[in-house]
Amino acid sequence: MGLKAEPDFQLTLGDEDVTARVRDRLLSLTVTDNSGEESDTLEVRLDDRDNAIETARRGAVLSLSIGYEGDGLFHMGKFTVDEVTVEGPPDVLIIQAKAADMREGFKAQRTRSFTATTIGAIVADIASDHRLTPAVAAELASVVIVHRDQTNESDLHFLTRLGRDFGAVAAPKDGKLVFAPIGTGLSVSGAAMDVVTLDRRDLTRWSGKEADRNSQGSVKARWRDHRAARTEYATAGSGDPVKTLRPTYRDEATARAAAEAALGRADRDRAEVELILPGRAVIVAQTPIEVTGLRPELSGRWIAKTVTHTLAFEGAGFTTTVTGSRAA
Repeated sequence: MGLKAEPDFQLTLGDEDVTARVRDRLLSLTVTDNSGEESDTLEVRLDDRDNAIETARRGAVLSLSIGYEGDGLFHMGKFTVDEVTVEGPPDVLIIQAKAADMREGFKAQRTRSFTATTIGAIVADIASDHRLTPAVAAELASVVIVHRDQTNESDLHFLTRLGRDFGAVAAPKDGKLVFAPIGTGLSVSGAAMDVVTLDRRDLTRWSGKEADRNSQGSVKARWRDHRAARTEYATAGSGDPVKTLRPTYRDEATARAAAEAALGRADRDRAEVELILPGRAVIVAQTPIEVTGLRPELSGRWIAKTVTHTLAFEGAGFTTTVTGSRAA
């Protein structure tokens, strides 16, 4: 990418490329990529000086790619319009949209059970219900689930809860239902994602914090030994403080996985970094980032939790803001 490269984008509405139509009216584009159950979002702000813009209807699908002229554009996904706002002066039209795969059906409550199955099979069943392609990390797909109930619970919440017990993130992403390890920088294939190295010179601004409130020496998870008719505990880590998880799991393996996931989550959440830099569309949620040239507390490997890309054509240009936690 050359020094004089200008930010660029491509925006489609349904099957129509509307880039040329909105280019001279575009004030800003903001896309936020999240790694958890919170929906990815897109905001488009347009100059509505003559009130001649045809507003996008609620439910319409927008597709966005961003980057730099002559350097290729990076596809950010598809988004369903859920709110249109007009304001002034000056006259501005604001279109807000959420990830197209975050359908209402994902939030509808259901009751069912999964018995003698695997994580891969569970995700495949739910993906099929929503016409998505299952994308489960190889190391998680074959994990056996003895029994798991979904009681008056949405598919999204159920998968998020399952993910928390196995140190994974579950989310619909661009036509896929992803279930992958969190905080490890691994893709759904189990292969390592490309690391983005950011030196002090690459950053516009940075900040970081570390808190003791989330630290754990060890985590216990109880499970019921039905043959012996007693409650047992699986432990991850050692020392104080000790946290005991509330659920009672059906078997030792599941309890141990939940304890390890909770300990890893506490370690990751103890430290957080925010990095602001000239736009890099290649950085998405779960991207491993190697920071160099800052204080030891901020340097090293981080995993992007939330990434916000903003193209402001009257202002700062193309910027990327990354919020990350320590890599596992």
